[in-house]
Amino acid sequence: MANRQDVETVHKALSAFYLSTNGDSWADRTGWNVTTVPQSMAEFNQWRGLRVVGNTLVRIDLPRNDLSGSLPPELGNLSGMIVLIM
Repeated sequence: MANRQDVETVHKALSAFYLSTNGDSWADRTGWNVTTVPQSMAEFNQWRGLRVVGNTLVRIDLPRNDLSGSLPPELGNLSGMIVLIM
């Protein structure tokens, strides 16, 4: 089971990603709630384009979603992520 710090670390990284890629202007931002930290890692599976396996975020898949900007350094904290598609 992931501890609260793990969930908060992932949420912080994803929030930084959302903000730095102009998330409010994405074509589809279903589920992306950068203001409230989820209670569990599994809740990130409800965010469009994310895939959590076990307690690890392994995939961000947001092609053709009007992302613009740069990738934040906080993504480096997602050590288990295998795939990033934009």
